Amino acid sequence: MMADDNSKPRTKSEFNQYGCLLVGCSFILRLISNGISQSVGLIIRELIEEFHVGKSEANGIGSVNTGLMLLSGPLAGLVEHKLGIRVTVVLGSLISSVGLACSMFVPSFHVLYVTYGAITGFGFSLLSLSAMVPINMYFNERRTLANAFSNIGGGVGTSVFPFLIAWLMEEYGWRGLYLILAGISLQGVAVGLILKDNYRDPKKNALLLQKTDHKKEEQEKSTLQKIKDLYTNKYFVLYGIMSFSVDMVILVPFFMIPVISAAIGLSPRQQAMIITVAGIASIFLRPTIGLVVDRMKAHTVTVMGVAAIILGVSTLGLVYLQTYAAYLVYGCILGMTHGAYLLLKPIVLVDIVGKDSYALGLGFYRLFAGTAVITGPPLAGWIMDIRGHFDWLCYYALAVFTFGGCGLIIFNFFLKRRHTERYEKEYIVVSQVDITAKPTSVSLTTEGTAKTSLETEKPSNTAL
Repeated sequence: MMADDNSKPRTKSEFNQYGCLLVGCSFILRLISNGISQSVGLIIRELIEEFHVGKSEANGIGSVNTGLMLLSGPLAGLVEHKLGIRVTVVLGSLISSVGLACSMFVPSFHVLYVTYGAITGFGFSLLSLSAMVPINMYFNERRTLANAFSNIGGGVGTSVFPFLIAWLMEEYGWRGLYLILAGISLQGVAVGLILKDNYRDPKKNALLLQKTDHKKEEQEKSTLQKIKDLYTNKYFVLYGIMSFSVDMVILVPFFMIPVISAAIGLSPRQQAMIITVAGIASIFLRPTIGLVVDRMKAHTVTVMGVAAIILGVSTLGLVYLQTYAAYLVYGCILGMTHGAYLLLKPIVLVDIVGKDSYALGLGFYRLFAGTAVITGPPLAGWIMDIRGHFDWLCYYALAVFTFGGCGLIIFNFFLKRRHTERYEKEYIVVSQVDITAKPTSVSLTTEGTAKTSLETEKPSNTAL
């Protein structure tokens, strides 16, 4: 018996007009939020000289900003659920612009923790969540590729903003720089206004009417019950813990490059070029990763673990780099591995918690990452202040990256077993339903329809 047309993969239709619009809007939101937050290392040295603070304190504003982007994930998810994606994007753009503009007038360094760290960080949280949720809810068969094109925005931002920030600081100083960045962040309002709140495929919306009563009961669960389900999901908790250690040091290389390269006499423009090269390398790698994962069913979590280990080993190599060319090579390695790790994180989460709980799961997963980002860079700065040299910081990064990477590789085996058990269970259930419905065509229905239907629901991105 033939399977229903709606159960077939709709690979081509996913990249329709609205699908491409979602990817483009997500691209711009990532460019703004990631580009500004990951280039803060170039401002830190100016702040140290003006306010006479230690490296640990100076690194703290960047970690608070990025940490608030992640820690406020549950609140950002609730805002999007209640107000819709359009209002969420506009609100996030306005809040981040206010925070950046207020940073221009701070009388002391510690006020930046509030203006740039907290206010701007929460605004970027709304923008970054709005960039991820619609993409992963809308796309299915080409989810990784869509995320890859969307994530290129972060790579472009990492490439463009270091040069832009270095030039603007020379022309207007760091206070004028913050005002200009506020104007750039305000462009997110235009992005929000062209989006619509219903980001699901219309065909998928029509299929919602055909869901079973059991599925409807699951969708009507209270938010509190869904949160409880998340934290009783051992795979969700394990994934959060394993990625926590990698996120502890994921931003450390970006803070280290300006400080360490300055010690061998590299100019601010050369330092900016190193980070720019990292962004360019990330841009070219992410679509390739997307194609590999979507077409070859790659072991996504294993790829994340290997990327983390390479990050640690290459960061240790900073101890021995003495030339500008060597730093450019390191920038390429940093961009490729950093980009691969960040690309795959939200995709794995879709397969762990499912689409129905994805927005909430992503928000609470960001609590793990936010805690790591807030504690990681200040700890790295404290190690550098205590030891007086960056050698120990490189050893610290190697140890933490390697621990987290190995943990993710081990976690992949557990996740693979879970997917296998769930697939076998669903296959048996669907086969039994088909046997009951059409007993005269048992062989065709059991082997044909049941299998075809399950293949469309089978997770396509993780370890299978």
